[in-house]
Amino acid sequence: MPKRELVKLHDAAGRLASKWDIPSSVTEQIVKAVLQGGKCFVRGRRLGEMGLRDISREISMEFGSTFPPALLFSREFVDVEIDWHDLIEHGRKLVPAMWEPFVAAAEKPRSAKPDADYERRATDLVTGLLKVNLNMTREGARQACKEEFPDLGDRAFERRIWKRARDALGLGRAMSPGRPKT
Repeated sequence: MPKRELVKLHDAAGRLASKWDIPSSVTEQIVKAVLQGGKCFVRGRRLGEMGLRDISREISMEFGSTFPPALLFSREFVDVEIDWHDLIEHGRKLVPAMWEPFVAAAEKPRSAKPDADYERRATDLVTGLLKVNLNMTREGARQACKEEFPDLGDRAFERRIWKRARDALGLGRAMSPGRPKT
């Protein structure tokens, strides 16, 4: 089970609005509905109690009562925190139809380009491999790199990683480029 990521109840709607790119008035209603459902982990304490405890059922009854709190503040509990992953999971099903395209677009995975740190780590790997075996072929290093860094492109390997790794060890070119032209 993944570690719980707890957020303050009064911050939950704003964070959800930012993540899904929909108005906070809509996300407030979603958070209230999730609390009423009672399936989301919530912790807090009553005034005078010492430690935080699981209040999922109790807060569910409070927000599901005839006169629920108007805002995302509990009348009975303080230091209320809600599990972010539970909120996303249960709140996703409650998104109004008119806001569905916005949420779907916000959740669409973006193509993550490898960053400079990714290339630096790949270079460090190839440098380490070359230290162990100075006669390692470019193709062997490329395969090892592909296994460890699958998103790394061939062009990045050819133009930067292989060159930097060999330069770091003072190897320069592996062989001369060919016979001299006459």
